[in-house]
Amino acid sequence: MEETELSSLSIQCLGNQRIEDVEHLNEILNPWETSRNQKQKGIIWHFKTPDARTKLYRLYPKPIFDN
Repeated sequence: MEETELSSLSIQCLGNQRIEDVEHLNEILNPWETSRNQKQKGIIWHFKTPDARTKLYRLYPKPIFDN
Protein backbone atom coordinates (compact mmCIF):
# COMPACT_ATOMS: atom_id res chain seq x y z
CA MET A 1 0.00 0.00 0.00
CA GLU A 2 2.83 2.36 0.82
CA GLU A 3 4.40 1.94 -2.60
CA THR A 4 1.09 2.72 -4.27
CA GLU A 5 0.62 5.85 -2.17
CA LEU A 6 4.17 7.04 -2.84
CA SER A 7 3.68 6.49 -6.55
CA SER A 8 0.47 8.56 -6.49
CA LEU A 9 2.24 11.27 -4.52
CA SER A 10 5.10 11.52 -6.98
CA ILE A 11 2.89 11.42 -10.08
CA GLN A 12 -0.04 13.57 -8.94
CA CYS A 13 1.62 16.01 -6.61
CA LEU A 14 5.36 16.38 -6.96
CA GLY A 15 6.04 15.70 -10.63
CA ASN A 16 9.51 16.80 -11.71
CA GLN A 17 9.77 19.86 -9.50
CA ARG A 18 12.62 20.42 -7.09
CA ILE A 19 11.76 21.06 -3.46
CA GLU A 20 13.77 23.81 -1.78
CA ASP A 21 13.15 22.88 1.85
CA VAL A 22 10.82 21.04 4.21
CA GLU A 23 8.51 24.04 4.61
CA HIS A 24 7.98 24.25 0.85
CA LEU A 25 7.38 20.49 0.72
CA ASN A 26 4.72 20.79 3.44
CA GLU A 27 3.01 23.64 1.56
CA ILE A 28 2.74 21.38 -1.47
CA LEU A 29 1.79 18.18 0.35
CA ASN A 30 -0.83 19.41 2.81
CA PRO A 31 -3.53 20.36 0.26
CA TRP A 32 -2.89 17.22 -1.80
CA GLU A 33 -3.04 14.99 1.28
CA THR A 34 -6.25 16.61 2.52
CA SER A 35 -7.93 16.20 -0.86
CA ARG A 36 -6.77 12.60 -1.22
CA ASN A 37 -7.98 11.68 2.27
CA GLN A 38 -11.40 13.27 1.64
CA LYS A 39 -11.80 11.22 -1.55
CA GLN A 40 -10.91 8.05 0.41
CA LYS A 41 -9.23 6.36 -2.49
CA GLY A 42 -8.98 2.63 -1.97
CA ILE A 43 -7.03 -0.24 -3.45
CA ILE A 44 -8.66 -2.95 -5.51
CA TRP A 45 -6.77 -6.08 -4.58
CA HIS A 46 -6.32 -8.63 -7.33
CA PHE A 47 -5.85 -11.57 -4.98
CA LYS A 48 -7.90 -12.86 -2.13
CA THR A 49 -5.81 -14.33 0.70
CA PRO A 50 -6.27 -18.00 -0.34
CA ASP A 51 -5.33 -17.12 -3.94
CA ALA A 52 -2.24 -15.26 -2.76
CA ARG A 53 -1.20 -18.23 -0.64
CA THR A 54 -1.52 -20.49 -3.69
CA LYS A 55 0.17 -18.26 -6.26
CA LEU A 56 2.76 -16.71 -3.96
CA TYR A 57 3.33 -19.69 -1.68
CA ARG A 58 6.92 -18.68 -0.86
CA LEU A 59 5.76 -15.33 0.53
CA TYR A 60 2.63 -16.64 2.25
CA PRO A 61 3.43 -19.82 4.15
CA LYS A 62 0.53 -21.89 5.37
CA PRO A 63 -0.55 -20.67 8.84
CA ILE A 64 -0.09 -23.10 11.72
CA PHE A 65 -3.80 -23.04 12.62
CA ASP A 66 -4.97 -24.16 9.12
CA ASN A 67 -5.59 -27.88 8.68
